Amino acid sequence: MYLATFMVIYAPQITDLLFGIPVQFLLVGILFTLLFIYLILQNFKVDEIKFQKNYIILISGISFSIFYFTIIAWFSSQEIRLFQNLWIIISSFSLYLIINILYKLNYSKSNIFTFILNVTMIQFLLVGIMLIFPSFKQIALDLYYMGRFENVFISRNRIYGISGDYTFFTPIFHSILASIAFMVAFFTNRKKYYFYIPFLLIMVLLNGRFGLLIFFCCLTISFIYSAIVRKNIFKIFGTIIMISLVVTVLIYFVKLNVPYTYQWIMGGVEDTVKLLIYGELSGNFSVLGERYLFFPTGISILIGEGHRVYGEYATQNGFSHSDIGFVNDLFMGGVIYVSILYGSIARYVLQTTNSEFIGKHFQIVINISLILSLLLANYKGETMRGGLVLLGVLMFKMIMDLPDKKENPIS
Repeated sequence: MYLATFMVIYAPQITDLLFGIPVQFLLVGILFTLLFIYLILQNFKVDEIKFQKNYIILISGISFSIFYFTIIAWFSSQEIRLFQNLWIIISSFSLYLIINILYKLNYSKSNIFTFILNVTMIQFLLVGIMLIFPSFKQIALDLYYMGRFENVFISRNRIYGISGDYTFFTPIFHSILASIAFMVAFFTNRKKYYFYIPFLLIMVLLNGRFGLLIFFCCLTISFIYSAIVRKNIFKIFGTIIMISLVVTVLIYFVKLNVPYTYQWIMGGVEDTVKLLIYGELSGNFSVLGERYLFFPTGISILIGEGHRVYGEYATQNGFSHSDIGFVNDLFMGGVIYVSILYGSIARYVLQTTNSEFIGKHFQIVINISLILSLLLANYKGETMRGGLVLLGVLMFKMIMDLPDKKENPIS
């Protein structure tokens, strides 16, 4: 289960180890294996299988958005990208099965969340090996470039661990998990979750500094809620001091062990300070706020044009290139497509349940933080149609939708 979960979450591009077979075929194989295990635990009583209602509505909304885009792309003589767009359904259903298998094996919500965090500790172990023995980092570089031209700047500053994505999805996923772990520990006094935060943040710092911004935004929401509703000012100040010390120690650790990465991190901090204090766009903020920010015009803003404006396609067809998720989604299907897709995800994430694991009021804070994380990440890249960031958000909601079960010593 640990290995299957690691593969579903990180989806490392190990095609060469599979004799040239795309890793997606392996992941589909894992999906059917998980389905078989689930049916065994269900005693093959297919008629008694009940899927979470909220999850069915979510998948229906995502499927409808894919259908809409397919029509627009077909009429515009563009690539329909059907397999890529369907992949979020495949990967989320695999994770859905993992969570429900664990639940069938008597794991409580807390146990399942701990299990997911333990899977990320396998990733941290791999990152640690690459830090201690730099020659092992070549494995990560080979997985990242897949025979493409090497960017020395990126190789020197980042790329640690085993994953299908290093510079965007994975570090933001880790920052979201760190945020959830913090909020669960902070609001419910399950202090064991504080233990995971430094390890998750180290992986964020080594691969994608944007994740640190998302982590601090989630903390800010938690502190504002706690100050207004719980009025626990002393706990807030104590926690701020603790988190500040932890982050300072982690950054100092990076400075000692990978100084080039430290310089890259501090460059991002400087750009953020300039933006927040002086309103000045510099570094990546300058690119995202100016050159990459543009939208379709005329009727296209409503119905879309059936294509992205990312990479070679954009430049070859006279468009400016843009990483921004909002921009690409509007070009793909316009306001109609965005409303269907984003609306389905927002509805799913903002649903709350009466849970002993996390109270309903605390769920609201976490849900708002998750939505904010998705929106912030979607400005940096494409997160609302798939990828590990969306999968991480959906994962926590799948856990929360389970009926309460008494915690046991599994974790």
